[in-house]
Amino acid sequence: MTLEMCPRCERAPLRTPQVMNSLSRCTRRVEDKAVYVCNPCGTDEAFEEYHQQGDGLTPMINWPVGERTNQELIDVLQVQHDIHITEMMEESL
Repeated sequence: MTLEMCPRCERAPLRTPQVMNSLSRCTRRVEDKAVYVCNPCGTDEAFEEYHQQGDGLTPMINWPVGERTNQELIDVLQVQHDIHITEMMEESL
């Protein structure tokens, strides 16, 4: 079985089923074909749009991205999420 890779970063595998991934913010118009990206790339797009860094979202013509614009923030959020999940699991024991 071949894993489908994220079209935005080409480093992370997409999850199955497809809806477990992030719908790219670059494909919001009715006429756009839905493109799913890995969740870290979806988070990166959200922060790009929120902060409007540079021109806002990294356009699809610039994919794959060399690195995510907000990788440090994504890493911090992931650590916080991991701590929260660990605490919840420990409480349930």
